[in-house]
Amino acid sequence: MSCESLGGFHATGEFTTPNIPESAKWHEKACDLGRPAACGFLAAFLLDGSLGHDADVDRAPKLLEKACDGGFPPACKLLGDAYSNGANVPQDRDRASVLYRKACSLGSKLGCEAVEN
Repeated sequence: MSCESLGGFHATGEFTTPNIPESAKWHEKACDLGRPAACGFLAAFLLDGSLGHDADVDRAPKLLEKACDGGFPPACKLLGDAYSNGANVPQDRDRASVLYRKACSLGSKLGCEAVEN
């Protein structure tokens, strides 16, 4: 069983009690092993407050970049949103547009919708 799968099980409560900090631990390991989706999920936990107010949200953009570079479309869209809004990164709408187009090209419906707007 992969670290990424264990992270997913702990996030959803499948086969175990839901536990976001435990999920983040497994996603971190999977991210370190080069699993793009795991990097994206870990960034999402940091950004949405699931890991508490002491979480290092400044790590999230780097994790999203790693996930996007690895071909994980939701990370490209989320990083595009960050650049569009100047959230945890300097506002850069041109960079956001590039990321939205990449998300769209990787199959993200939300990325395609962002390109249209």
